[in-house]
Amino acid sequence: LTLFFAAFTLLRGYLLANLRTRVDLAGAARLLEHLVSLPLPYFQERSAGDLMVRVRSNEVLREALSTSMLASVLDGSLVAIYLCALVWILPSVALVVVGLTVVNAVVYLAFRRRQKELVAEAQHRQGVADGHLIDTITGIETLKVAGAEGGATTKWTSLYVDVLNATLKKAR
Repeated sequence: LTLFFAAFTLLRGYLLANLRTRVDLAGAARLLEHLVSLPLPYFQERSAGDLMVRVRSNEVLREALSTSMLASVLDGSLVAIYLCALVWILPSVALVVVGLTVVNAVVYLAFRRRQKELVAEAQHRQGVADGHLIDTITGIETLKVAGAEGGATTKWTSLYVDVLNATLKKAR
C-alpha cells in the first residue's frame, strides 16, 4: 500500500509538471498572438492595468486547466478507490460519506454563480488599480513637476481599498 502511494505521488507530480509546462507554453504563445491581432480600438478602450489583469486571469485559467484539472482527475481516482474499499468494509459509513459529498456539491452549485460575479468584480477593480499604478509610474516625471504625487497616491490608495473590499467580499 505504501509503495502504491509513493508511486502514485511520483506519477502525479511528473504528469502535473509535464502538462503544466506544455499548456503554459502553448497558451502563452496563443494569447500573445491573439492579443496583438486585436484592433487598435480594443487597446484604446482599456487601460494597461485592465489588459494586465486579463493576461493574469488567463494564466489562472491555464493553471486551472493544467494543474488543477489533472490533479482532480488523479485525486478523484484515488477517492474512488477509497470509496470502493469503504463500501466493502463499512457500507453505512460509505453512505454517510456519499451523502455529505452530495450536500457539498449542492452548496457549491448554489453559490457558484455569485462567486463568479465576485471574482469578475475583483478582477475589474484590480485592473483599474493596476492601470492607475502603471500610469503613475510611467508619468512620474509629470507628477513631480506638477507636485501631484500626493493626489496620485491618494487616488491609487482609494482604488486599492476597492480591490481589498472586493477581495474580502469574495472571500466571505
